[in-house]
Order: sequence, then C-alpha cells, then structure tokens
Amino acid sequence: RQVLLSPTYSLDQLDEVFPAWQRLQGARTACLGTRQIRRRSPAQMQDSWQHIRSAHMELWQAAGAAKVHVQRSLDRLESLVEDRFEQQWEVWNRRRMASEEKRTRAALQCERREQKRMLREDRASRRIFRGQVRVARREARTLQRLERVITRWPSAWRKAHCTEEQLKLPVSC
Repeated sequence: RQVLLSPTYSLDQLDEVFPAWQRLQGARTACLGTRQIRRRSPAQMQDSWQHIRSAHMELWQAAGAAKVHVQRSLDRLESLVEDRFEQQWEVWNRRRMASEEKRTRAALQCERREQKRMLREDRASRRIFRGQVRVARREARTLQRLERVITRWPSAWRKAHCTEEQLKLPVSC
C-alpha cells in the first residue's frame, strides 16, 4: 500500500493547516455523494483519484514545490497502484455481473412461478367450464323430456280418464 503525503506545516502556519485538511477531505469525499458510503464503482474511484490528485498538486504548489516534481511523484504513485486498481476493477465487474445474474435468475423464477399459477388457474377454469357444459346438457335433455311429456300429457290423460265414447268426442273431459 502506497501512502500519499501532504506538505508538512510548522506551528506558525497553523492557519493554513485547516484549509489544507478541508481541501483534501473534500477531494476524498467528493465522489461519495450524500450517503458517505465507501463503496464506489471503479469509475467513481478514478474520478475520486483525479480530485485527490488535483488537491495534492494545489497544496504542494502552494507549499513551494515545483509542478514537474509533484506531477512526477503522483505519476509514479499512480503507476505503482495501477495493477491493484485493475484487480479491483475486475473484482468489481465480477461482483456486479454475479449480482445481475442473481437478479436475472430471481426474475426468471418469479416468471416461472407466475406461469405455473396461470396454468393451474387455466386448468381449474377449464374443469369448471366442462362441469357447467355437462350441467347445461343435462338441463337441456331434461327440458326436452319434459316438453315431450307435456305434449303427450293431454292425450295420455284423456286415455286414462275418459271412456271410449268420450274419447271420440272433441276434447271435453
């Protein structure tokens, strides 16, 4: 782990210490947002590094350091941590991909459950419909039988209750 050092100040420069500390603190937290959570994407880390680098350049130049020397020192530090940054980028990508894959699997499971539920409802609906069709057919057959009975009723009743002489007459009994 590499350490980035800021300029040192003497006791008579205390009025410069707090603004310098605020500038570095602001550069460190510039990309964190309002939540102040340390988890950042690699792009946010790169952006954060640019803020920190700029703040260090300003502080060292204000302390009297040559711009070329400060740039060279920051470039060297950046090259030393570049491999670690690339590894962190890869880890971040893998975690994001795994998280996305997990979300996708969960969405697919939810979709499959919904499809199964809909299938069960369709089957139940078809079962109910078939039952209703059976009942309707039974009712239709019963109504047909009833109509036949009703249409036969007067002649059957007359035969059962009337004498042969009355049967020859028009309907009177």
